[in-house]
Amino acid sequence: MTFNLKELMEERHGDNFALHAQYLNPQLTKVVTTLGFDRLYEHGEGCYLYDDEDHRYLDMLSGFGVFALGRSHPAIKDALRQALDADLPGMVQMDCALLPGLLAEQLITRSPKQIERLFFCNSGAEAVEAAIKLARKARRGGDVVVIHGAFHGRTYGALSATPQEAKQAPFAPLVPGFRAVAADPAAIEAAVDQNTAAVLLEPIQGESGVHVLPDEVLAAAR
Repeated sequence: MTFNLKELMEERHGDNFALHAQYLNPQLTKVVTTLGFDRLYEHGEGCYLYDDEDHRYLDMLSGFGVFALGRSHPAIKDALRQALDADLPGMVQMDCALLPGLLAEQLITRSPKQIERLFFCNSGAEAVEAAIKLARKARRGGDVVVIHGAFHGRTYGALSATPQEAKQAPFAPLVPGFRAVAADPAAIEAAVDQNTAAVLLEPIQGESGVHVLPDEVLAAAR
């Protein structure tokens, strides 16, 4: 039997919310429906979403990096098709694949001079986990200073670095070694000593509103 994605999507059209309610997250289904967002989106293009009645919606979500070029960008779609048609030998256990090297070369070329190597991650939380591990590797047992109001992710280490009681409490006890301080130069300077492994912060805190850390806070952290 040949797999046909288009036929499958057409056959199960409209089952979105029933499938999520039964197999994934029933609470999310209730929330989306209550808010009136229970639309059946058919496709996306640029900054717009289109539902099954061809209504167009301006999608205001701009974060996560993946939306930088909009949805269904023709250059990205073409590159994906080329990669699929090339039958690349991906996920080889012992190998140094060409494409990651080429991407790293281009990113390093466009980065500040002190950045010489990259570590690719699939999410912000994974990047935070990697940063914590690299810092702890360099300064074994060292504390990580974090800023109140920050959000660094929902994986265990990143959540432990997120000083928000409502998010942390259900999963306690958390990973030890994180010291939360106010977004204040004096507080940061007082918290950092010879045992500090890293200062982890967001220049723009955007998880609950938008809070831009003052320049003097960034200078103190550096």
